[in-house]
Amino acid sequence: MAQDRIKKQPSEVEFFAGTVIRYAEKHGIYVPENRFLYDRVKKIEEEY
Repeated sequence: MAQDRIKKQPSEVEFFAGTVIRYAEKHGIYVPENRFLYDRVKKIEEEY
């Protein structure tokens, strides 16, 4: 992901953290750390 940030290209955050978040929501599991990191990376990508 660091290489993606340097190159200002989208990372795999949607594939990894996004998948975990969707499954967690489906099963009623709270994943605050994953949500925080997902939101932070998405915010960084918006600034490209």
